[in-house]
Amino acid sequence: MPLNRRILLAPHFPALLVDTAAGRESSVQETLRDVGAAWRREGVQVVVTMSAGWPPEGPFQVDNGGRHKTLLDFEGVDTAVHYTCDGWTDLANALHANGLANGLPVETVHRGMDH
Repeated sequence: MPLNRRILLAPHFPALLVDTAAGRESSVQETLRDVGAAWRREGVQVVVTMSAGWPPEGPFQVDNGGRHKTLLDFEGVDTAVHYTCDGWTDLANALHANGLANGLPVETVHRGMDH
């Protein structure tokens, strides 16, 4: 199956979660909903999400668990927005193997879904 590689850079926290928890609507939320609807119409089956919140020394972490819970690790931030989502262990393991094969500092973990 050919890969359709698209990159969407979007802010994820704190603005989106805080706005959602407060019941506020933002143009970013509307745009992300539109993108999600378009991807569903196109039959997109996999979305790989990456967080820029990595320690500078690494390693990159790939969660290869089958189910992910929300991980909110910002000190002093409390929001009612929590969700779980399915993971794809085979894809996560493939990302891990590819990173190792390309000399990247990468490890598999079970840490949850980044905010």
